Amino acid sequence: MVSYLLEIKNRFVFLTISILLTLLTSYYYKEVLLFILINPLSVTNINSDFFIFYFIFTDLVAIFTVYFKIVFFVTIQVASFYLVYQTFAFLSFALYKSEYNLYKNIIITCFVVWVFSLVISYFLLVPISWKFFFSFQSFISNKFISLHFEPKIDEYLNFYLTLYYSCIFYFQLFFILFILIDKYNSSTNSIKKVRKFYYLSFFVFSTIVSPPDVFSQLFISFSLTAVYEVSVLIVIFKKLLVRQTVKTN
Repeated sequence: MVSYLLEIKNRFVFLTISILLTLLTSYYYKEVLLFILINPLSVTNINSDFFIFYFIFTDLVAIFTVYFKIVFFVTIQVASFYLVYQTFAFLSFALYKSEYNLYKNIIITCFVVWVFSLVISYFLLVPISWKFFFSFQSFISNKFISLHFEPKIDEYLNFYLTLYYSCIFYFQLFFILFILIDKYNSSTNSIKKVRKFYYLSFFVFSTIVSPPDVFSQLFISFSLTAVYEVSVLIVIFKKLLVRQTVKTN
């Protein structure tokens, strides 16, 4: 028992050191990290006569707040992965080989899904969303009134983080639902039986996490429902392919 407590203590010390080093490194390279987060907008500057690549701030501590959020954001990402690794490494000796391989594959797949969602949000969602909303300035300016948008750096950071966390959440949810449906629902009939419970949980979840307006609740609920239905379709096609392969052999 003492050896286990000592190992937990050592791993906690390593985790604390890694967090402190990440904080210091992120703060030292805070300008570089800010440039990396802003860089997706450079895509929207192509073939655009009205885009001005600069940001403003109206609060004296706005820049400090932005740097603090960026440093905290990077530290949370690194600490989360390191915490998962340390937890799995500690528990791995108590697992059977099949359990070890299962959890290892789940962790690796979650990491791959995270990387994929990061690429999607960074190279697609952020530039496309920014260009879409920014295009309304040109549309209105060519009509009756002239509007000029000057983006605030803190608002852009909130915009980026919202898209990032939303993308991460939906991709990870898709993977979790796929695992649950594939492992614990062996037939199409069982999938149909539990569908209503998933729908109810989606609406309850959207009511808890969304702002108090109907549009946000419906948007989150329908998004989760769409993710669930896509997962169900993939599982059904997978089972059909397995059955077809068994019949062929």
